[in-house]
Amino acid sequence: LINYSDVIELGTFNHLVKRYLRGANLKGTSLKGADLRGADLSFADLIEADLVEANLRGADLSFADLIEADLRSANLRGADLRGASLSFAELKGAHLKGADLRGADLRGTDLRGASLIEAGLRGADLRGADLIEADLKGAYLKDADFMGAINLTPQQVQSANNWENAKYDDDFRIKLGLTPYT
Repeated sequence: LINYSDVIELGTFNHLVKRYLRGANLKGTSLKGADLRGADLSFADLIEADLVEANLRGADLSFADLIEADLRSANLRGADLRGASLSFAELKGAHLKGADLRGADLRGTDLRGASLIEAGLRGADLRGADLIEADLKGAYLKDADFMGAINLTPQQVQSANNWENAKYDDDFRIKLGLTPYT
C-alpha cells in the first residue's frame, strides 16, 4: 500500500495523484473539504479518515475500508461504494443520490438526514444504522438488511423501490403491512 498522507499534507495533491489512489493507505488522514471528484479510491484504507464536506462525486470507493470515517455533509453523488466497509461511519447530511451501495457494510452508521435518493442498496447491511430524516425516495432496497435500524419510518421505506424484499424486524414488518417472519 502507498501512503499518500505526506503528499496531501504538503498540498501537492493534484489531479494526477487523485486518479491513482487505488489501494492507498489513507488511514486517519484529513481530507476535509478535498476535491476528489472521480478519484479511484477503490480498495483504499480510509479507516477513521476525515472526509467532512469532501467532494467525492462519481468517485470509485468500491471495496474501500471507511470504518469510522467522518463523511458528514460529503458529496457522494453517483459514487461507487459497492462492497465498501462503512460500519460506524459518520454520514450525517451526506449526499448519496444515485450512489451504488450494493453489498456495503453500513452497520451502526450515522445516516441522519442523508440523501439516499435513487441509491442502490441491494444487499447492503444497515443493521443498527440511524436513519432519522434520511431520504430513501427511489432507492433500491432488495435484500437490504434493516434489522435493528434506528429511527426508520414506514414512510421512508415505502418511498423506496423493492422495499417489500428487504429485511426488517418483525414489529416493523407489521407496521409496513408485511407478514412477520415468526
